[in-house]
Amino acid sequence: MADSDSFVQEVTEEVRRDAMYAAWRKYGPFIIGGIALVIIGTAAQSWWKNSQQDAIRAAGGAFIAAQNVEEPADAAEAFLSLANESDGDYAAMAGLRAASSFGASGDVDRAVEQYQAVASMSGVDSRLTDLAKLRMIMIRSDIMDPAEMLEGLEPLSRAGEPWRSLALEFTAAAHVRADDNDAAIAVLITLATDETTTPAVQARAREMIAALGGVAPQVTTPVVPANENNEEDTQ
Repeated sequence: MADSDSFVQEVTEEVRRDAMYAAWRKYGPFIIGGIALVIIGTAAQSWWKNSQQDAIRAAGGAFIAAQNVEEPADAAEAFLSLANESDGDYAAMAGLRAASSFGASGDVDRAVEQYQAVASMSGVDSRLTDLAKLRMIMIRSDIMDPAEMLEGLEPLSRAGEPWRSLALEFTAAAHVRADDNDAAIAVLITLATDETTTPAVQARAREMIAALGGVAPQVTTPVVPANENNEEDTQ
């Protein structure tokens, strides 16, 4: 998430408003991708620490070992092997990492294939299958028809869904690609005012609203009356 924030800050500081809009059109679908990798890694660590079964501990060790492989293509094969040897959530997580590594190596076709495999898994945490569906859209967002993107993102961007923020950002990007800036601004306003969205994502949404010519919602910070604190101190 820090890389995404840094990208936005550099754009806003060094490029004028029209250039920032152009950058969003070109790079918008890609600046959030790293967030998903952090979430997957954190989930893997959590599942491994919470498990007491020897087989799952062994799988967790193999997962961590695969994380240490530096070459993306080799890492992809290591995670793919782990996915084929495991089952349940570990297989899904390994499949997600394999797909991500294939994408990093430039093999988009195999990345999409692995995301599809995870998305079709049964009996695993729905957060993992939903993430696979989202990542499948993210990695193909530069070639997908905007209408197809919007159709795939709609169920992932509903209130209460675990990947809502990411899905809404890519929904806005799809509207921009479809030359529907008003729809993009409406989605970004939803994102900027959603209490479940992190402050960094809200700030990015407000910046993109301004770049698209809209009026960003103001940040509201609860104010505690001074006399309230004084009354507490005197009691």
